[in-house]
Amino acid sequence: MNAPAHLTAAAPVAAPVAPRLTVTAATPGSLEAAADDALVMAARAGEARALDCLVTRYRSRVYFLVRSLLPPGVDPEDATQETFARAVAALSSYEPQGRFRTWLLTIAANVCRSVHRRGRARRETSLDESAPTATGPPMWELGERSALQRAVLRAVDGLPALYRAPVVLHYLHELPLAEVAQVLGRSRPALKMQLWRARVLLARELAEWVG
Repeated sequence: MNAPAHLTAAAPVAAPVAPRLTVTAATPGSLEAAADDALVMAARAGEARALDCLVTRYRSRVYFLVRSLLPPGVDPEDATQETFARAVAALSSYEPQGRFRTWLLTIAANVCRSVHRRGRARRETSLDESAPTATGPPMWELGERSALQRAVLRAVDGLPALYRAPVVLHYLHELPLAEVAQVLGRSRPALKMQLWRARVLLARELAEWVG
């Protein structure tokens, strides 16, 4: 299912395919260009810069994903930090098969599920809890963006929670549908329907841009 033209304007530039990196020959430049699995192996060998490169490469994707999944009142920065902390702790269990992105984003989705469970537990024990307000800067205020990109991200941020994460992953971050399904733990037919409904809502919201 092809992305609408107004959504592709906000998609990030894909990182170039890089050669594998041997730990013994690691240099700052080669680390930045290395494939994910090469960085994982270097990080396991104690190369701190390799871990920094992975965090830099995926921080914005993790942030946007957790922000799209979290309930109001939860700081996405906290969930982003927890995602990377869990990933570092589990790095030795990762099987290098070129799927680090899926592995990391699945951890991020699981962090958000944990946050939701904790939130439900708090609500059950606090009957007079006041309604929370959203925290963290909205997507359209992060980084230098064109007016169209800001409009698209503002519209995405206003989607129902069920639709936001699929749109962020599939259209903004250009993950294939099968990978989105794995990260979010949803079936492909369900995701197709959610993306279709999201496009209908986005088309209405962005009518002045696409009319």
